[in-house]
Amino acid sequence: MLLTIQFGLAVVLLELLRLVGTIRLDPLQLDIAKVWFPVNMVFVAMNVTGFYALMSVSAGMFTVLKNLANIVTILGDWYFFGKNYSWHVWACLGLMVLSAALGGWSDLSFSRSGYAWQMVNCVLTAAYSLTLSSVVRRFFGAPPRAVPASPKARGDFTEEESQVAATGQKRLSEADTGEQMWCCSTLSAIR
Repeated sequence: MLLTIQFGLAVVLLELLRLVGTIRLDPLQLDIAKVWFPVNMVFVAMNVTGFYALMSVSAGMFTVLKNLANIVTILGDWYFFGKNYSWHVWACLGLMVLSAALGGWSDLSFSRSGYAWQMVNCVLTAAYSLTLSSVVRRFFGAPPRAVPASPKARGDFTEEESQVAATGQKRLSEADTGEQMWCCSTLSAIR
């Protein structure tokens, strides 16, 4: 019920902002809605399982266990998209697993159903991330953290944005993954 209220409120607020003229919403296109539908369904399922997990698991333990979703996401990136990660990333993931194990071991309010919901939530969190990545790849034809090949060719960038995007592309070709994420999020913020 709470989820329905939250999502309904978001729709109402967006519609009010559109009516006031603060934002512009594109009309609904069925073909685009079909592509994004699985992403939204996984998102809703992720939120629902998170609510059920929080009924039995403390918020702190929920956060620690939620980090396990990163492992499933990285394994999915490797399996589905052929992405490789350095040993530094794997070492950090090892520490996350250790912290989850130690947290679970010392959890006085252990609930089998709460942990089960949390594990399902971790799988759905990873599924959401991977599904989102897949849809973005389908729309833009590039890895989700990459800048489109020719921003000017799209025709919707100003001259200044084109210059920033070109600089970002140069940096992407010279940068490691962390810098790529920073660079692309900076370009996204400009848009």
